[in-house]
Amino acid sequence: MHIQDGFQQTPYSLPPAWDSELAFKALLRRQLPPATYAALDSELKAFQVRLAGPLRKLGALADMTEPSVTQFDQWGRRVDILHTSEGWRKIKDEFAAEGMVSTFMERKQGEHSRTFGFAKLFLWAPDSRMVGCPYSMTDGCARVLELAGTPQMKRDVLPKLMTRDPKEAWTSGQWMTERPGGSDVSLTETVARPTTSSGKPQPGDKFILDGFKWFSSATDGNVSLALARTSEAKGSRGLSLFLVKLRDEQGGPNGINIHRLKKKYGTKAIPTAELSLNGTIGELIGEPGQGIPIISTVLNITRLHSASHSAAGLARSLSIAKAFAKVRHVGGERGTLLIENAMHTSTLLQSELVSRALTQFAFGLITLMGKDEAHGEGRMSESEKWRLRLLTPVVKAFNSHMAIREMPCVMEALGGQGYMEENEISRLIADCSVEKIWEGTTNVLALDVVRVILKSKGVAIEQFIKLAALVLAAPTSTPVSDAPFSTSTATMEEAISCPHGLTGNRILFLIHGTGSTGNGTWENTPYNLLLSKTWDVCWVDLPGLALVDVQRSAEYVASVRFNLAIVGHSQGAGINPQWALTFWPSIQPLVSNYIALAGDFHAFWQQTINSRYLGAQNSMLPGGGGRAQVPTTSIYTQYDDVIQPETGPFGPTSYLEGAGVHSLQDGDVCGPAHIADHFAMTTDAAAYGLAVAALEYGSPVDMAKFDRAAFCTQLGLIPPIVKRSLDLLPPSLGNLLAPSGAGQNSRETSNTNAQTPNYGNSTYAASEPTLQPYVCARGFAGPNDCGAAFSFTE
Repeated sequence: MHIQDGFQQTPYSLPPAWDSELAFKALLRRQLPPATYAALDSELKAFQVRLAGPLRKLGALADMTEPSVTQFDQWGRRVDILHTSEGWRKIKDEFAAEGMVSTFMERKQGEHSRTFGFAKLFLWAPDSRMVGCPYSMTDGCARVLELAGTPQMKRDVLPKLMTRDPKEAWTSGQWMTERPGGSDVSLTETVARPTTSSGKPQPGDKFILDGFKWFSSATDGNVSLALARTSEAKGSRGLSLFLVKLRDEQGGPNGINIHRLKKKYGTKAIPTAELSLNGTIGELIGEPGQGIPIISTVLNITRLHSASHSAAGLARSLSIAKAFAKVRHVGGERGTLLIENAMHTSTLLQSELVSRALTQFAFGLITLMGKDEAHGEGRMSESEKWRLRLLTPVVKAFNSHMAIREMPCVMEALGGQGYMEENEISRLIADCSVEKIWEGTTNVLALDVVRVILKSKGVAIEQFIKLAALVLAAPTSTPVSDAPFSTSTATMEEAISCPHGLTGNRILFLIHGTGSTGNGTWENTPYNLLLSKTWDVCWVDLPGLALVDVQRSAEYVASVRFNLAIVGHSQGAGINPQWALTFWPSIQPLVSNYIALAGDFHAFWQQTINSRYLGAQNSMLPGGGGRAQVPTTSIYTQYDDVIQPETGPFGPTSYLEGAGVHSLQDGDVCGPAHIADHFAMTTDAAAYGLAVAALEYGSPVDMAKFDRAAFCTQLGLIPPIVKRSLDLLPPSLGNLLAPSGAGQNSRETSNTNAQTPNYGNSTYAASEPTLQPYVCARGFAGPNDCGAAFSFTE
């Protein structure tokens, strides 16, 4: 019998890399604002086509030739010319073109830029032949130069690390490991001597390095970060960090000799070398003796790359096994498919659970890193700061260990075919095995965790335990039903006014703030006077001038059942609509855009220190109000005299994770000279310009759509709206904010009980009301924090 005779097994075909990853897509949909996810979805749909075609072919081309080195030319001169495969070089070019560093550094997606870039890398990693290794170090080097580089480094080197132009792109390595200590860099032998003896060395000064670096995984790079000893201090305290160019100005090797290339179990395409440094010139980064603190930035980044790559390798292996199960029959051509066999699918399910857990773990930390890089620690909670530091070594150790443990099980699912190199799983196992060793073995990482706990005096582990307890106490499935209303639908409908009628245009729904009304806040503003030409403008009168329990007044927003865009001010921009969107999720598809003007997401009315309401409002559990639920733009002024703080380490109060957040005083808006207080926000021209850009082009605002010259030089209708707002404030707040003699009105003088004034027929919430049962049902508050349902009298 010839091979073409008899039974013919149908080869499997891998599904589209992005469209087939349903669990991964669901994860990112939860983590990203709708507009950011839509942009990512569009980009990855196009990318998966290229990945299945030319990019996957480059991977096979990279495997054809392993790296080699020519140490001497025919005249006996030391040249150390490194040879890599064409496929390897082209994949590096594609990494630059696809923005595998620039996406992280440009931060066009704000705090979600890390997630945005890592999502593409997750799909690409199994086909990239470990090009992600040198690019992770390039990513780390770029971040180090951003934080600690000299102006010259930022001018001459950083743009080359970030560029999307393959012809201009540089890659970086990091040289830490040496023979005496391996991962223990405190035993570093390499020494660095300044080229001059003029006083204390300064950042950017040139040094001469001599030593031997045991592992270099980016030997074909352009620069590298290198640790070297600059003092007699023992251990890591005497180590400094240097930027080393692999070639000198004449194109020579800069005193760097390739001793030999490593013979490795996997990662065959990477030119990993032993390097001898003899008179190598390097430039000092940061202060002498601060090498370890500075280079730790690189370690944190590369460890997350390692965790993500491990998860991606297992996910690809499973994709192969599932594709095979759809074409392989049990018992020959007429038997059932493996995908229909309960025993087989049960086995795959065990690996699938591990795969999803590793992906969730990695992208949870990636999200935190993105937030840290975009905003700094000032906008991260205490829990988030310590969680990022504590769990970064954990996720690297856990993911690399679990992926390698599970991948042979997936290989087994293909039977003998799984053991064949053509089916890639063996290569993926070999390549991913390095992740258990590179950037610290499990025991080394465990010691790093201990150091974090000790440095934080136990706070890091305490914060983690609190988070874990909260997650474990949450319901096993999040209810998708809306909270109940305590107010009749008829009453809430009567509170909505559309002063120009409904003509069939898009509906703009305006929400007022504390102590005001819909007409009082919005009548004389451009949102009514100008936008009514192209929008059907409507506003709501919240009960009791929005002085009642926000849980109740939020119902008036949640009761609206038509497609709309929201613009709110103060309470009507922050806690009110965000509460409605969180606890009545059925309205989320109806809201195309949500513009918050001076929104109080984190402070002021009904949000005191240790507030249960505040804790529930800002829950970061899935579906929680701590992040944007719909495309959201938050616009605030640093000169706000009501919503505080809007500056400093705890500000801005108007910050909402996942939203586009803009201060009128930002450099790309109007700058610090632009004066606007709290009540001017509804008439301020710049705030209006940003809002219109968001309404017309979507959130977050594309600043190219904001006419800075026009909107930053116009004055809004400030005087009338300030007077009207002051007239409608409750007495205590009006006296506090108004100048002498202002804010005196009949309502103020007639209410002698300042603690519980009665506005209209509603009850003023003089102290924080009890959380409603639906809050605890969602797991956003503890069981003892919720009381009986509302019993308000209409």
